[in-house]
Amino acid sequence: MTLSSLDTFIQAFNRSVTTCSCEDVMALNARDDITGWSLEPDDNFMSVGRLESVASEKMRNIANIQIVAERDKWFFGDEQIACLTYLTDKTIVYRDGRESSFNNIRVTWYLENQVDSWQIRHGHWSVAWDPAVIKPYKPIPVRSEMINKASCRAEGQQLEPFQAWLQQCTDAVRNKEIEKLVSELWVQDDNLLCWPIVDCSAMCSRQQIVDFGQERLRDVRIDMHFQNPVVFLGGDYACLSTDILLEKEYASTGERFSVAPVRGTYILEYQGGSWRARHGHLSLPCF
Repeated sequence: MTLSSLDTFIQAFNRSVTTCSCEDVMALNARDDITGWSLEPDDNFMSVGRLESVASEKMRNIANIQIVAERDKWFFGDEQIACLTYLTDKTIVYRDGRESSFNNIRVTWYLENQVDSWQIRHGHWSVAWDPAVIKPYKPIPVRSEMINKASCRAEGQQLEPFQAWLQQCTDAVRNKEIEKLVSELWVQDDNLLCWPIVDCSAMCSRQQIVDFGQERLRDVRIDMHFQNPVVFLGGDYACLSTDILLEKEYASTGERFSVAPVRGTYILEYQGGSWRARHGHLSLPCF
């Protein structure tokens, strides 16, 4: 894995989007089985067919797209698997004259090397949620049963360690044991990156995650309900994507509310005999 090969992938992806070529977008994705999210609620891509349907419909209505050169790139992996993240900005001009601009878009790619080129197995685009905005709640979309599952998709016993990992997350957050969460579920070094729902600034160390988590949970209890987990395996790496329902209760006011559909991506590495997160990306769609 080299930065130049990842730059080549980014250039090809940006070109396919700015030229509104659905065919070129699809050529950059794994042919059989993908997952992913983009910015809007309908951008929920749990199959190749769904991606093609949504992308082709959107591109028919777009007159022009501008994407700002990526910044703050961060990546890790090996010759077969790459996790790539960066920030970018995008402006869309529609054929009816409407215009939408998105700044500080957080991009996560989980890529597989197929025939000497990087192809997308999972993608996650988001913008940080403004905590001053009323917390949104909409039902989590139902996922249809997959027909063409890739051989790298974990099933049965392969999925069990990741379900256990999610349960440990749930327990640690509910009990406000953030130091335990980081020490047991995240990598043992500081080459990591985490994007929370509400903050565009990346957390790039274990201590930053601990400090952020303890501050966020100071007055609130949160239950995390993970739904529809999908895991793609790649040697010592794995991509875990999952929908999340958050139930919150504030101690000072007694206020209770739910937040959904939260989108969660975790890129994990097998380290010290267990799966540990090296990258996390949580978001809400732009309603």
